Amino acid sequence: VVVEVGVVEVAKRKESRGARARRKARERAASDAGGDDGFGPADYRAYGDSWASERREQSGGMTPSRGFQKVSDDSVSDDSPIVVWFRQDLRVRDNPALHAAARTGRPVVACFVWCPGEEGGWPMGGATRYWLHHALRSLQASLRARYGGDLVVRDATGNGGVTGDVSDLSVTGNGCGTSSPSSSSSSSSFDELAAVVRECGAEDVYCNRVYEPWKIARDRECQRRLLAELGVGFRSFNAGVLYEPWDARPDATDDACWNSGYGSVRFFLRGCARLGEPPPPLPPPPTMRVRLPRRGSNPRIQSVGVDALRLARMPRRGTGGTVDWAAGIRDAWTFGEDGAAASLREFLNDGSLERFDAKSAREYSEHGGVSIPGPSNGNGQSNAPKASTERFRADVRTTARISPYVRHGELSPREVYHSAKAIQVGSRKSRARSAAVFLRRLAWRDLAYWSLWRFPHMCDEPLRPQYATQWWALPWDPVGRGDSVSRAVAVNKKRWHAGMVASSDDALRAWQFGQTGYPLVDAGMRELWATGYVPNYVRHVVAGFLIEYLNVDWRHGQLWFHDVLVDADVAIQGFMWQNGGHSGMDQWNFVMHPVYAAKSADPDGAYVRRWCPELAGLPREFVHCPWEAPATTLAAANVALGRNYPKRIVSDLEDARRKSLKAVVDVRRAHPEYVLPDGNEALPLPEPGRTARCITRVDYRMMSEEVVTRQTAAAPWDASRRQRRGPM
Repeated sequence: VVVEVGVVEVAKRKESRGARARRKARERAASDAGGDDGFGPADYRAYGDSWASERREQSGGMTPSRGFQKVSDDSVSDDSPIVVWFRQDLRVRDNPALHAAARTGRPVVACFVWCPGEEGGWPMGGATRYWLHHALRSLQASLRARYGGDLVVRDATGNGGVTGDVSDLSVTGNGCGTSSPSSSSSSSSFDELAAVVRECGAEDVYCNRVYEPWKIARDRECQRRLLAELGVGFRSFNAGVLYEPWDARPDATDDACWNSGYGSVRFFLRGCARLGEPPPPLPPPPTMRVRLPRRGSNPRIQSVGVDALRLARMPRRGTGGTVDWAAGIRDAWTFGEDGAAASLREFLNDGSLERFDAKSAREYSEHGGVSIPGPSNGNGQSNAPKASTERFRADVRTTARISPYVRHGELSPREVYHSAKAIQVGSRKSRARSAAVFLRRLAWRDLAYWSLWRFPHMCDEPLRPQYATQWWALPWDPVGRGDSVSRAVAVNKKRWHAGMVASSDDALRAWQFGQTGYPLVDAGMRELWATGYVPNYVRHVVAGFLIEYLNVDWRHGQLWFHDVLVDADVAIQGFMWQNGGHSGMDQWNFVMHPVYAAKSADPDGAYVRRWCPELAGLPREFVHCPWEAPATTLAAANVALGRNYPKRIVSDLEDARRKSLKAVVDVRRAHPEYVLPDGNEALPLPEPGRTARCITRVDYRMMSEEVVTRQTAAAPWDASRRQRRGPM
């Protein structure tokens, strides 16, 4: 039976002897834990329960033999509610905070607080806000269906979820703008949580941890004030990563910092090896144990509702009406936990997993490989094995397409891990190998969060500090770094760096909207704009094109992705764009050629024909390089370069690469203090006096004037694909 939460007006209630004793007990516990109840990364310690104790609790609370067991807490009343604060964990499956609250048998108040002003200058972009709207509605429906209760939604902006005046930002990303709250009546997450606590009489707040440094600080302040001002406890759990940053400790020793490729996934996994397997995922709490307030049953608990946040708000046309920019997103995705589970299930069971690591003979013979540092054949082309695999394909599904669900917490990383792990253990060799490669991809996500935790400036400034002086054809606008309003204005072309040239500005806009004249790049950027998503390999292609061939500061690309990706994540985006932009811990040791990459990603041109329909009539040998097609072929396909499909914005790719190479070599010459004897580079660590060795691309180590790392066409050449006319 679902029991309604009684109304307790805490503001008018005198503190009873028992309540006072409970508050004192919490204060003593906080004092014993160093003043913050273990909260915060002190000496690499988790800011909630320790890894070991939490793992014991989570595995012991739900086992086949014991089942779901109520855990009593003598310090609190059986009728005092627990507020479960949902953030980036919008699910009931494998939700440790919800699970722990349900185990107490006490009433549970599920709460979400919208407060974009606490996003560290990186509020959600238009696409992620739209996804969040649907994720919240799905969670709300799940709580009602399973437990007969509701989700309490609070708005800390004070203006109905609208983040600033976005009426003139109709072309910013997906048209919703990314500005910060400007209302004078805005509040904070603590203010809203405290109000909910008072309205329902809660004595504890449970939540799952978040890992952005500014959110860690926010949570610590919430914990301190809840205890000091209201006598309310605060308990957090790990639900967002496999290994928490302060537990991983990959750089705990100087040997690890200097001999393990600092910032690489292998370096990170070595640090996690001692931690063992992540805990298994938890099932949804049983219906009988969650006592949520029924919808409208308690008028004292105020909720604005999901729609009032206006997260899915569409921009207005100057002539009236709205622009439904999200139609492609709705068509491409099924929101919510059910959509997440279906997407994971499809990837694991429909053959996509097998293709994830399937090296095909056709690929080796027909598709371009990536030259990586290794024994050279004298022409700057590596003799190392080619890295092309089926998972690079854009024309067929070979990736999981679960990243938006993991980003918004509709799918647990532990559920993904253990689902793939079961396949790795119980399948034939080829399928097990594919599962192992897929599991390695999950480690990249944890590595990104660890990197942001170690280097909180990762999203804004180069990690290798000397690269702040690198030359770019389009540098980063200093105004655009100050706040989200300036960034939104910068993307909207209303204010740019004073020294930029018009051609660079045009190049950035052409890249953003898929008008570069390079079909694979354009197809990727158009898919991104339409659906909020683009496959991982194509993300590398378009990012590399912006950085290496257009010589545009990587932060412009990061900002655009932040606004238009449905899976935009500040940690992952900062990590990826830093590495691609030369200044990250683990520089990309590859450069994607916009034509040769297409031979791996889209060998028959199906992907390009879908997203660049104006090229659909071209034969496959010219679909990725229409400028090489004879005039008669173009005419027969109804392709008019410069009219219905753009001409190339960069015609001399080799010269563009030389400029990019020279810019980095100039940085190294100007800052020899960072260059190590082996040519790699030193990275200052947060601890005074500590440094690490960062692997550096071979071109830069050699201080070469000619490009060494390049993507080439694989031999033997297939003339039916493209006429061979030169290296570029």
